[in-house]
Amino acid sequence: MKTVKGLLIKLAKEGQFDVNVHGCNCFCTMGAGIAKQVKSHFPNAFQADLETQKGSE
Repeated sequence: MKTVKGLLIKLAKEGQFDVNVHGCNCFCTMGAGIAKQVKSHFPNAFQADLETQKGSE
């Protein structure tokens, strides 16, 4: 395992890694914390989240 310290969004946009995995809830909002930042900078991630039914486990 490799530990990297820094700003996740900045590192992702710089191409420092290929994949970013984020655990989320089932409410399809991405309205706070790192989820809100992902939603803002990577709108396709939010659109993919909306493809699941709200509340679906």
